[in-house]
Amino acid sequence: MRFFLFMMSCLSFSLVQSQNKVPVNLTLEYTDTLTYDEFVWFGQPGLDFGTSLEALENGDFPYEGFQFINWLDHQVPLHFEEEDTFTIVLGQELDKYSFYFVGEKGAIKNNYILDRTRLLEELERDADFKSLDRKKVELLIESKEDSMVNIASSLGLTEQFIEDEKKYWDYYKAYHNVFYEVLRHKKLDFTLLDLNRFPDMDYDIEKDHFNYRDYFKLSLAYQYLKVNSHEDYDSMKEEVKNIDSRILKFNLSSIWINEIYKRNPHSEFYMKLLKRFSSTSFYYGSVKNLFNKRNRLEIGSSFPYPNTTDFYNKEIDLTKTKGRTVYMFLYAPEDAHLDHNFLNWNSFYLKHRGEDARFITIGLGTDRVRAVFQEVFIKSQIAGSHLSTSLFRAST
Repeated sequence: MRFFLFMMSCLSFSLVQSQNKVPVNLTLEYTDTLTYDEFVWFGQPGLDFGTSLEALENGDFPYEGFQFINWLDHQVPLHFEEEDTFTIVLGQELDKYSFYFVGEKGAIKNNYILDRTRLLEELERDADFKSLDRKKVELLIESKEDSMVNIASSLGLTEQFIEDEKKYWDYYKAYHNVFYEVLRHKKLDFTLLDLNRFPDMDYDIEKDHFNYRDYFKLSLAYQYLKVNSHEDYDSMKEEVKNIDSRILKFNLSSIWINEIYKRNPHSEFYMKLLKRFSSTSFYYGSVKNLFNKRNRLEIGSSFPYPNTTDFYNKEIDLTKTKGRTVYMFLYAPEDAHLDHNFLNWNSFYLKHRGEDARFITIGLGTDRVRAVFQEVFIKSQIAGSHLSTSLFRAST
């Protein structure tokens, strides 16, 4: 089971307009020409447009609290408070954290966040950490928290930041406790979670959904399980009606859509919830079209050959594969786990390449980003023939 944490960009402003923006004085320096030419913005990737560097230069302000600076495919956490004044040095080697802040108010704080991020990323990659039982994981994280919060307190940072930082650790510990099994299965499967393991706290704080990613994941999983614990539509509907956070409601819609695509037994209820709560008619109309066709393609039905092109826009006639064994990988370009799935596809190919079969990947709606995927397939050794469809063809 896979859940996507993405949102339609046309809704971004309406979903985050309740967040506070704070006046800051930022200066950007660049260590390479490529970064200088790239689009830079501040905010929460996947949840809003954020605030572009150009907007900042024209007098706009970023959102307060924990945010990210985004450029190229890089995302680095940082924290904004009123009157923060510092320089951000950007470069291409961000994945190695050759990235830093200098200046007056805010620089020390954000370098501390980089140290904390690096510490936790290293911890999560540690095989010993992954092999620990749940209680030892909790104790280890608490020891890291004590060490880092003591450092933050010794740096003379504001009371507001220390309060935000402690809340960050509370959510981080809760996330690793609740998702203990899931994180060790390498898949985000909410059905593996135990509702009784969720700590007793409010899961409907929109401001924290925006500022704390671990809390957002906890809330999304919690509310999905709460809704799913009911056996009838009216009870599900009442559960959703009680949710105040628009961010949470919108992302629940994305989960229901994915479950409908996979023909979850609750699909009929999910369709009704989408009709009642979905914020975009496109989402509802697209999934309704597929839901109404769900009984047309039972196991053993003839394959409905889609209209496809290669990534050079040449039409490909898939009916020529009729009568042959064909292994096919269908994917959506916005799948957050696409890299991992391509690796799985390559592993599958290696196991079956001795067979007299064809291997075909089809991107559902990749015609919008054909050049991007064309480059991916040129530079990456992904097995098979690679085809594309339009978004309309993919939905019909």
